[in-house]
Amino acid sequence: MLYKSLNAYEFVDYFLNWEQRASHFSYDALHALFDHLDQSDEPVELDVVGLCCEWTEYANPEEYMEAYGLTKADTDLADDEPLDAVLWCHLDIPATVIPFGDTGAALVSEH
Repeated sequence: MLYKSLNAYEFVDYFLNWEQRASHFSYDALHALFDHLDQSDEPVELDVVGLCCEWTEYANPEEYMEAYGLTKADTDLADDEPLDAVLWCHLDIPATVIPFGDTGAALVSEH
């Protein structure tokens, strides 16, 4: 098997140039995903379809909660605690979370 090292630009380019997957992740999410995968000590196979199936991008915690039918009452958050804490601390399913940006956006991979 052959492996090719990719930089962030090439990684993002693979997604953006694949018509069926070009809009699956935002540009910022792709960079966050690249940074996450690049931290591995082992080579990572670039499987665009697999990554699209494994990871879901949420623009904010409210979007995540809506996708799972959750309300703030379903968490152990205090009334004055911000919802962005939901993604990082209060998931009730095994998941890997990659936060990015300053709006509470995150990539979530459920195991």
